[in-house]
Amino acid sequence: MPGPLAIGHPNACQALFDAAVAAGATAIRGVTRFEVRTGAAPSVAWEAGGQAFEAAARLVVGADGRNSQVRKQLGIELHEDEPHHLFAGLLVEDVPDWPAEVQSMGTEANVQYFVFPQGAAGTGST
Repeated sequence: MPGPLAIGHPNACQALFDAAVAAGATAIRGVTRFEVRTGAAPSVAWEAGGQAFEAAARLVVGADGRNSQVRKQLGIELHEDEPHHLFAGLLVEDVPDWPAEVQSMGTEANVQYFVFPQGAAGTGST
């Protein structure tokens, strides 16, 4: 088994953004206001750089997290499981003696830990 995919959240988000654009999606950052309209002629309206825009949309992907404004605008109820595990992350820099290809996991008392090297400064490259 090759182990877990150890990629930082910002790098994962950028990779997904880039893949969407490469596949032909229109992806826009820096939006200050938006409105999703459903019905027979779905559309999205937004403001960016002080200008207003609107576009017809066959598909809208609201990839904006558990506090999704897309979900809220469309009146979609949030369904979530009660928390049963707590997670935390810590990025430790300047550990030159830890081999980049070595991952580790273990337990200490009631804590389970995982070590996933992220490469140079968390960029995913070594």
